[in-house]
Amino acid sequence: MGGYSSNSYKNAPKAIYKFSNFYLNPIERKLFSNGTYLNLTSKAFDILLMLVEKSGEIITKEEILNTIWEDSFVEEGNLPVHISKLRKKLGATKSEPFIETVVNVGYRFVSRVSEISEEEWENLNSANDDPFKTFPKQNNETQSIAILPLINENGNDEIEYLADGLTESLINNLSYSSNLRVLSRNAVFQYKNKEIDIVEIGKKLNVDTVLTGRLRVINNNLVIGVELTRTSDRTQLWGTQLNQPFEDIFEMQDKITFAISEKLKTQINNTAQDDTSQRFTNNAESYKQYLKGRYFFNRGGIEGYQKAIEHFQQSISHDPTNILSYTGLADCYLWLYFYEQISFDDAKSKISSLLEKTAKINQDFSELYVLKGCLRMYLEWDVENAEKNFRKALVLNPNSANTHYYYANLLANCGRFSEALDGIKEIMKLDPISSLNNKNIAKIFYKIGQYENAIIQLKETLDLEETNYEALLLLGTNLIETGKYKEALKVLQKTLDIQFHIETFSMIGYANARAGNEIEARKVIEKIQKEENSAYIPPTYKGIIYSALGEIDKTFECLEKAFYNRYPDIFALKVDPRFNDIKNDLRFNEILRKIGLPID
Repeated sequence: MGGYSSNSYKNAPKAIYKFSNFYLNPIERKLFSNGTYLNLTSKAFDILLMLVEKSGEIITKEEILNTIWEDSFVEEGNLPVHISKLRKKLGATKSEPFIETVVNVGYRFVSRVSEISEEEWENLNSANDDPFKTFPKQNNETQSIAILPLINENGNDEIEYLADGLTESLINNLSYSSNLRVLSRNAVFQYKNKEIDIVEIGKKLNVDTVLTGRLRVINNNLVIGVELTRTSDRTQLWGTQLNQPFEDIFEMQDKITFAISEKLKTQINNTAQDDTSQRFTNNAESYKQYLKGRYFFNRGGIEGYQKAIEHFQQSISHDPTNILSYTGLADCYLWLYFYEQISFDDAKSKISSLLEKTAKINQDFSELYVLKGCLRMYLEWDVENAEKNFRKALVLNPNSANTHYYYANLLANCGRFSEALDGIKEIMKLDPISSLNNKNIAKIFYKIGQYENAIIQLKETLDLEETNYEALLLLGTNLIETGKYKEALKVLQKTLDIQFHIETFSMIGYANARAGNEIEARKVIEKIQKEENSAYIPPTYKGIIYSALGEIDKTFECLEKAFYNRYPDIFALKVDPRFNDIKNDLRFNEILRKIGLPID
């Protein structure tokens, strides 16, 4: 029998198996039962497939070890651990043990196994766990709302931050209700400055109500007009116009939030009209500077984050207890670290200090736990505590698509694919149409190995933004893994033409190596080596090319350097398909162990 490792499953049998209430698809590497996919580690899946394939036969321990682990050395004592986990996952009982232990010999699969057709499998797949299916309308106890960007009637760039910031604040204020599904900023800002049709938006975003509004500044007064409309028939449920000094901005926000909650009959904590105890600041100037900071942060890029830092710092100078600005600063430093603008030590020190200050002011702020989770995941590589913090953040604010993404990313990095897919579904409920989340979801699909699904997401993004650099890079990356090398190289070259980045250049080298164009791949390595003389280049950029060329020792040299330099992307090493060819090497598991990632 051929090997069933994750690197060679193309040779796996094409039959789809059924036993008890389980369905096992070797090609898609999925185990399905009772309407959901069950998460199995790569090795556990391979062991189960081998046992099912030889159902009723005794398979020796040596045969399993030699087939599943092939040329890699593994302790025999590891096998019973995998078998035990498999039994637990299958829900084995005395009456239905699934896997029988043959003492001193090996194991035998004892459940009756049959084969089903691909059509039957597709019916199961489409009916139960298709991540692209249309989500049903909410039940009677749950309402949904899209808060569209306020229109800046002055047309003045100087107050654009105010229109965007107030929209985002209303979204955040309402998102804390478990009885109200509030679409995130990413979902609604695509409609900024566009003609809209309420009914069409309702259908497209799957929401019951839409809040629209206009803002203008007259002298020092804010004039805000808003309308809450039912999307099914364009009926106006509520509307108001407020004209008050800027210093009363908090009261204006409270009035709008309270009125919406009353009209939709939701129970929203901390938004009663007369309750100011949950406000994060009562200082109008501090809040203004915070809104400016958020405006520049949302524009992104190195310059955007640096300008945001200036405004967040000014905000804190006006109110040292404004936790919104502390977490805003921490977010900026995290992204500057991703952009390699600050060192690991500098990022960790700054972010840790800011989060400590935030925790002293307010322990029940969801963004505090989101950033704690990011600190634990990206800088400390502490899986257990990262997960605890993300789960805490979702308890405090279940409507945060951003938190669902970070948590799903953590789960994917650990190989917990079915749980990561659950996170994707939550993101798609909150952000059914969003360029940013299409890219985020595609990143997770890539790690899970669902490249075609990732490509669908990225093409939707590119339909909206044809020259989106990151989407093009991700598209080229996924095309490589599907074997479409010519198409991938064309996409990557377009990406390079839009914006030169050494990462894209390295992916061109990787694509050529995978396609068998060794000369072109080595030209890229030479170029990267020259660039290393004048700038820091992440070692994995060469490592992926060496891996595709089969130069294993050089690949591990690069990975060791990436680990030593704390390069953040190495936290995804376990599921990075570009290193599939070295995953059976003992050195690979040793690096995973040092990072703190689970080992199959």
